Amino acid sequence: MSQIRALLLLIALFLTAVSAYAQGAPQVTATLSATNTPVGQPLTLTVEVLVPTWMPSPPVFPDFEQPDLLVRQPQRAGSPISRKIDGETWSGVSRRYLLIPLKSGRFDLPSATLDLTWADPKTRAPLAHQVALAPLMFEATVPAGAADLRPILLAQDIQLEQVIEGGPALQVGDPIIRTVTARINGTTPILMPLLLTDISNQTTLRAYPGETKTREDIQRGKLSGVRVETVTYLAQQSGVITLPSIELHWFDLDEETLKTAHLKGASFDIAAPPPPPPDATAIALGITAALLVLALCYWGARRLTPWITNRYLKIRSRWHLSPHYTRRQVITALRSRDLTASYRALDVWNRAVVGEVRHHELSDLLLPLGKDHYSDKRRDGTTNHWKDAERQFTEHSQAVLRHRNAAQKKSLMDHLNP
Repeated sequence: MSQIRALLLLIALFLTAVSAYAQGAPQVTATLSATNTPVGQPLTLTVEVLVPTWMPSPPVFPDFEQPDLLVRQPQRAGSPISRKIDGETWSGVSRRYLLIPLKSGRFDLPSATLDLTWADPKTRAPLAHQVALAPLMFEATVPAGAADLRPILLAQDIQLEQVIEGGPALQVGDPIIRTVTARINGTTPILMPLLLTDISNQTTLRAYPGETKTREDIQRGKLSGVRVETVTYLAQQSGVITLPSIELHWFDLDEETLKTAHLKGASFDIAAPPPPPPDATAIALGITAALLVLALCYWGARRLTPWITNRYLKIRSRWHLSPHYTRRQVITALRSRDLTASYRALDVWNRAVVGEVRHHELSDLLLPLGKDHYSDKRRDGTTNHWKDAERQFTEHSQAVLRHRNAAQKKSLMDHLNP
């Protein structure tokens, strides 16, 4: 009995549809380009609306959004269409959608309602209709070679680029900015995993992620896009820090093989921060200490200057009366051919070594020089007299100094060995 009722219901629905078609009711169809697609690869859903007259306002299409399914409209998604039905030209619009599954499995598009307004063929008055779309289904699959990928990323091409700003000389608190740009063809960049993950095993860095920027592009039903990630790292303490390398595993749909996109990491040597500037109290104490040191130095200089000056004068006077100094003065005077200076220097020399050696050997040293100097006629041997005087004094003074040194050594030995 129930089977008979079901059959009668189907016949009634069929007759109703035939009657509606005969009366020129709008026609709405929804078709999928395929019933199977890899994860991340788009299917095209085409919805066509036809009426025997025209539509005063565009139809209101249903929303096909559901979890794990991206719905995108390509450029020029809507376009006018016309069809010949029973010899008459029907007009309408077509709307295309790209359905992008984000995971594998079955996706059911339930029946949806489309609202449209069209002109009555007889009265030209606007008629409002709600037309139901038939339910649809498709399957999202994963190629066998990509079954172990986590996450699953299928594309035609992926390129990674990076820019690292900062350094080379870094201190604690200085920033390091790492920007990674991923370019993908064949799917949406939304499916890509986060590339700049947190560096949880390094206590020397603190990460401040920036806003991830994603841009999609649809050209002739093909997806591509760019994903840009930026992270700013701040060094928390000195030492060597390392930004890890990046690896992105994906499946090439064209070559049907697994591939890996790679970016190198980078290392930085973080120096300790400079000491903090002194505060007002430390500056005041430093100035006070400096003034105190200056005052002590001034007081000490005032107290010690007379004593130092006196000691210096005594030492200089003693040196000027020493045998070595006076000997050098005599030789200098003889070499300069200055008779007066020679007499004075020789007198000082005699007083410097008085009591130690005999001096009568030099009593006639300057006599020939005096005769030459004060005579009316200058003798030809004057130059030789000066050289003879210098030679005699040199030999004499050396003998005196040797005798003096021997006497000092004997005195020292007698003092050490009583």
